[in-house]
Order: sequence, then structure tokens, then C-alpha cells
Amino acid sequence: MIKSLFLALLAAVLIAGGAFAVKAFWIEPRSLVITRADVALQQWPAGGQPLKVAILADIQAAGPHVTAERVSEVVAQINALEPDLIVLLGDYVSLMRLSTSHVPPKATAAVLARLQAPLGVHAVLGNHDWWLDGRYVRRLLEEAGINVYENDAQAIDAGDGRRFWIAGLADLSTRTVDIPGTLAQVTDDAPVILLSHSPDVFPEVPARVAITLAGHTHGGQINLPYLGRLMVPSRYGQRYAYGHIIEGGRQMLVTSGIGNSILPARFGVPPEIVLLRIGAPGFRRRDGIDKRAELDRVEPPVGTHATAQIDTERADLADRLANIVGPQAAGQEHGQIESIDDAPADRPVVGTAGTAQ
Repeated sequence: MIKSLFLALLAAVLIAGGAFAVKAFWIEPRSLVITRADVALQQWPAGGQPLKVAILADIQAAGPHVTAERVSEVVAQINALEPDLIVLLGDYVSLMRLSTSHVPPKATAAVLARLQAPLGVHAVLGNHDWWLDGRYVRRLLEEAGINVYENDAQAIDAGDGRRFWIAGLADLSTRTVDIPGTLAQVTDDAPVILLSHSPDVFPEVPARVAITLAGHTHGGQINLPYLGRLMVPSRYGQRYAYGHIIEGGRQMLVTSGIGNSILPARFGVPPEIVLLRIGAPGFRRRDGIDKRAELDRVEPPVGTHATAQIDTERADLADRLANIVGPQAAGQEHGQIESIDDAPADRPVVGTAGTAQ
């Protein structure tokens, strides 16, 4: 009797573990949701139409889940949403050791060149981009028609009385963030939308900024009942892990992105595209989104695929770089890296976090 109960319990545990593994390592990383959020901003001009912003973060293109074809599907989904503006929040490349393959940055940039929005595509770089070669990734994005920011600001005139600023910060972990210097470029009182790869800049963001948009955390990537979000690469832990956050009247939205960190797995945090509508107080909102509220998610009618990474480790960078450029190229600054993307021989290569030029 006891043996039968033990065997039944063991079978149940194995079945549950197998089901969890299939969902976490295959089904959920290849899913994709459209997360819709409406946010009212005090600084936003009244009377105009809400601004539709598509937000994409942490592409980190690499197998087994985020192939070039998968990125193409994501781009098609974003274009189908017909946003006014598209923002990309960094980490376009992957250095994840457990990847089965890596998509060359040039191939990813070529797909992102197909993004369409009347007010343009605006981007910042992330830590993985700089760990590989931030200047090279930036050049590829700019050649794809994407505006790339590093402590820069640009005014956008959307018509209908909607004038605002896009400001983009440098990556927090590999570069020097200059919030005062960035905002000093804003020359009028129009609202500011601030782009940052990491949400950890938020405590230093002044009330002058209407809303901060960030990625990097992957929403914790594994979100278990009772245990919560297991992998949050933030000095603030769960505080800025995911969602719409309001502190002292200041607002930030953190997206879980579409990639992976350390493990090619997700559970309870599906890959997402965020469609954010911004309006003045009183504009019709789909839902009342409060701090850390779960956002309105919809499964798009696309084929399954998705994911890559958001590695927070700095150790063994050479090993991860070798996965992208080949073992002979890792640590050789230029060499074989150019054979993947036909990059110019004089482009700088960043070897470790914190050494970006």
C-alpha cells in the first residue's frame, strides 16, 4: 500500500515536472502577447488624440527561440498595430551561453528596418549591445533608419497640438548616464518621454519627465506562485520588475520584452509587445491601471516563436562572445567578427562591461 502511494506520488511529481519543463522551456518562450496599457499624464496636452506607442525591448536574437524569422514576425505584429511611434529599449544581441545559435546584428537590424510609424522609430542601447560592440550596433540601427539616443533628446511634433520630447539615456551598467545633461537639451515645457534600458534610473528621474519607459528585467522571466519573480536584474529587486509603476506622482512602464536571460526559458512572464496609449487626464481609458497592475494582454494570431536572453552576468564574457563570432575571434578585437557581418575593420569592440569607449 505504502509502495503504491509512493509510486503514484512519484509519477505525479514527474508528470508535473515534465509539464512545467515543456511550458517553461518551449511553449511560453515561443508565445507572444500584445500588452495594452492606457496612461494619463498631467503634462499631456488636452484635446488631442491619444498617442499610440509600440514598445519592444530585449530582442536578444538567438536560438532556439528568437531567430531572424521570429523577429520578422514580431515586426509584422507591431506594424499591424499601426502605432504613431515605436520605441526600442536595447539589447538587440544575445551573449547567452545556452543559445543554440546567434543571429548576426546586421540581420537583426535589417529586419528592424521594416518597422513603420509616422513619428519614427526611436531606440537606446543595452548592456549586451555594449558588451559586444555598442558603436557597431548603433551604426547598424541608424543605417536601418532608426533614431538612436545616448543622453540625447529630440522634439517631436505630432500635430493636433501634440508636441513632446523623446529623450534617451545611456545604458546604466556599461556607460555613463547623464539625466541632467539630457534634460538640459529640452528647450520648452512640452512633455518628455524618457527611454532607458534599465529601470534602475527611475529614482533619479525628476518630475519634469512625463513617463519613463524601460526594459532589461524580463519581468523576472520565471514568475512562480508564492515564490514570485525569480530573476530580476535590478538593485531594487521586485520594486521595478515589471508593469506600470507610480512613485511620488512619477510614472514608469517596464516591459518584459521578448528575450531570455541565462536560461532559454520563461514561466508566467510571456514575451510581449506593449501598445501604450498616452493621453491627458480624462481621456477614455480601457482600464484603470494602478501601480504594479497586470496589464491587458491579448494573444495575437501569429505563429509561435520568441525569446533569447537578458544576461546579467559579466563573468565568462569571452566564452559567450565565442558563441557569436567563433572561438578564434573571441578576444581578438576585430578578426573573425567581421566575417559574420562584414563590419568595418576600424570599428571598436567592447570586451567587458564598463570598458565601452
